Amino acid sequence: MTVSKYSFTIDWLSVTFKSEMAKPFGHMFGLYSYLSEVTCPPQRGYNKAVELESGLRVSWNDERSDMGVHFVFSGSALRWYYGKNMDWYDVLARAKKYHGKASRIDLALDLEDTGMTGKNLCESALRAYKGKGRTPKFLEVSGSDGG
Repeated sequence: MTVSKYSFTIDWLSVTFKSEMAKPFGHMFGLYSYLSEVTCPPQRGYNKAVELESGLRVSWNDERSDMGVHFVFSGSALRWYYGKNMDWYDVLARAKKYHGKASRIDLALDLEDTGMTGKNLCESALRAYKGKGRTPKFLEVSGSDGG
């Protein structure tokens, strides 16, 4: 008898907040506390950016508060917060509480002996996209061990 195994985690999360909502959210993630920060090159129209000890990257534009404040949690940043007893679900719940708008969520999906593939799980979301933003896409990455 083969036992099917599957698991997933969020491996990247980008969330933008209106400027006034970013401060309370930022407090929760160490932006205004003891965590060291390093200035880093801003991207996507922002003119300021810092990266925290956790790996969380925060960007904003001093001249355009309408752009909001953009938080990027890479997989390693999410794992850092997990080590501090805050998993990706907590991050999403807090982002929702402060009216954050997720612009990117990447899932890491592990399937073993299920007969499913990542692509057929995502197929319904890959239909022609007629809204705002980017067209949904699927990218499968496999290791040399088939994982």
